[in-house]
Amino acid sequence: MEASVAKNQDGYRVKLFGGKQTAEEVYAQAINKPCNGCGGVGITQIATLLSVKDLYLKRPDIIGAMMAASDSGQSLPIIKTIYGPMVCVGEVTACKRCTPEAERAASAGERKWSAQGYTVQVEIRRGPPPDRPIFQVPKGDAE
Repeated sequence: MEASVAKNQDGYRVKLFGGKQTAEEVYAQAINKPCNGCGGVGITQIATLLSVKDLYLKRPDIIGAMMAASDSGQSLPIIKTIYGPMVCVGEVTACKRCTPEAERAASAGERKWSAQGYTVQVEIRRGPPPDRPIFQVPKGDAE
């Protein structure tokens, strides 16, 4: 991957692929999902995971519905975590503007599930950090 410096209204930032895209634009293209709030370009993904054990003991009907909706019709998409095996029960994509509200909603959902005795994990993937100015020092002035 070749990096070059291109100027924008904020100062200087690194662009990838010969100055065509920023890291944030590449990440949004890789997600390839619109924002669930406004339909804009999705840059943050939020997933809510619940313990398989808790679902099996308290809500086996949800497990049956998830297995029926899976591709093979017989398996449950299990994710291994430090809290044990979990299953994704909700996933949201948000743009820069909708991300704070989506994060608040995810934490409220986590509190709701936790109050009912479920083991919950909310995973937030924000992507690359926002563009920051890059300052370059000429080679002779570095020392």
